Amino acid sequence: MSSLFTARAGVAVFGGGSFCRADWPLGKVALDAQALTVDALFRCYRLPLTDIDALRPGLLAVQVEHHSQGIPPRIRIWGLRLFGRLRQAIDQHRLPVALKT
Repeated sequence: MSSLFTARAGVAVFGGGSFCRADWPLGKVALDAQALTVDALFRCYRLPLTDIDALRPGLLAVQVEHHSQGIPPRIRIWGLRLFGRLRQAIDQHRLPVALKT
């Protein structure tokens, strides 16, 4: 699948007994028409868009709320204007992802 958005980012994926983290610029976030892929250097998670409940901006990070089985429940990503660029890609391609503000 071709990528609609890709960016270097800091990534933290944790909960359910697992933890992985990659500080900026070692992490990567990619968005395509089917899924959001979060690459934390040694682990890569692919979240189908239908399993994402919302993207919620924080002070300097974006919290990914999801209900995908087999993926730790807490995903935080951060980077330069990351939420705004993700929102622009989601709106531009009319993807089914809820954005909380």
